[in-house]
Amino acid sequence: MDNDPLIDERDPEAEAALLANFRRGRYPRILVASDLHLGSGVNPATGVFAREENFLADHAFGRFLAFFAARDEGRQLLVLNGDILDFPRINRPPTEPTELRDWSNFLARLGRTMDPDELRATVSRTERKFGLRTHDYKSIWNLLTIARGHPGFFAALARWAGAGHVLVFTPGNHDVQLHWPLVRRAIRTLIAEAGASPGQVVDSVAFCDESFWLGNLYFEHGHRFEPMTRVDGGPVLDKDPTQLRLPLGSFINRYLINRVERLDPFIDNVKPVGRALGAIFRRHPLRTLTLYFEGWRFIGRALRMQKVLNGAVIVVFLALMVPPLGAALLLATLLFPEVSQQLFGWIPLLQNRIGRLLGGLGGMLLPVALPYLIGMVSEIARSLGLSKRHRPMHDAARQILASVPAGDAPRYAVFGHTHRPVVAVVSDRPGPDLYVNTGTWIARWSRSRPDLHGQVRYTFLQFTRGADDRYRHELCIWDDQAAEARPSNTLAEVGD
Repeated sequence: MDNDPLIDERDPEAEAALLANFRRGRYPRILVASDLHLGSGVNPATGVFAREENFLADHAFGRFLAFFAARDEGRQLLVLNGDILDFPRINRPPTEPTELRDWSNFLARLGRTMDPDELRATVSRTERKFGLRTHDYKSIWNLLTIARGHPGFFAALARWAGAGHVLVFTPGNHDVQLHWPLVRRAIRTLIAEAGASPGQVVDSVAFCDESFWLGNLYFEHGHRFEPMTRVDGGPVLDKDPTQLRLPLGSFINRYLINRVERLDPFIDNVKPVGRALGAIFRRHPLRTLTLYFEGWRFIGRALRMQKVLNGAVIVVFLALMVPPLGAALLLATLLFPEVSQQLFGWIPLLQNRIGRLLGGLGGMLLPVALPYLIGMVSEIARSLGLSKRHRPMHDAARQILASVPAGDAPRYAVFGHTHRPVVAVVSDRPGPDLYVNTGTWIARWSRSRPDLHGQVRYTFLQFTRGADDRYRHELCIWDDQAAEARPSNTLAEVGD
């Protein structure tokens, strides 16, 4: 790539200056989408999606951008607010000579020289089973896999940049690899290859390190407000700066969820994690137990690395332990009836023959009932005021916006991460202060919206600039069948 005009991402000042220049823009419209979670996508030979792929909307996304790009209103801004590229989801390293050669050739074009044999030697046995680690050059292989599986997505970004509009990436917990200058250069290169000129890419594409302000809008993915997805410490490991520091949730994805999704696609979209694990154990108990114990030593190591034993870490540990312990208890009850007597024999009612039978049934039902019992205890604790409903994103939005002077115009904290589209007032100051969330473009199974179980809603935020140069929101859905954007029919959250 000699003499190409792409920005030198090894110069952090140049990258920061580019973002600062974009922040000074007076855009008539700002579009925000997040949590697309692009994985390995479509096999070009068969046209079939990988089983663990979640994003099936490349063409819809292209039509969405084309709809707004065609408007003759001036230069618009698109913010891709984290978890766009799902690096941990790519779990197959290159094995064929042609794959290694393609990887080597693309690295060479980015200015990194590593021949195919050298690259092959860097792939460990564990990586061959679970996917590559987070070195910058290994992240390039994962990025190439995503780009080849989603050519329509990158073509849409190229048309957006080619039309003179602006694009900013913010990092999420699934694409912390955006930290690497090599990955940023590769993304710009892929967009240029998809149809935009290098000059157009330089004029249109920027990256932020964590968050940024633009007028009355604050943008951040939001994963740092939840202990399971927060990255504690700097972006790289202290003892090995060639490796990124990952949150606990990424270890669970890499060593358990990825392999489970080959059995049951979209299981990672069931929230919370304990509910997802319970569901997969019920559907594939034997195979899931095998995968579970294969990945447990890596997840256990990640749990031990947590510097603070906070409530979220404990909840994750319990969620991981309940299914195998429940399965073990059920098996013990079936094979050894005296286990039930040990568990329930202290209850006088269960001393006779019928009681022992009931006790045996209780031992069998306990693993099934355990999640419900935990939920009942939690709900009773909240009703008695012993615990409060924790809403970290609302609290974070309130604290961030409190640093901005109050005024007549609204102030927004724009997050993603939760996969829930939200618009909520978070303070009683004039304006007001609002927390808004874009939701996701992949399927959801949410307890709060059983009417939408398994459905995909292309939700996004649209901000339009008023005469006072302040932006105001509209939470929208892209209706691909009608080829138009329309207001979302989102319900208020509990407590709003």
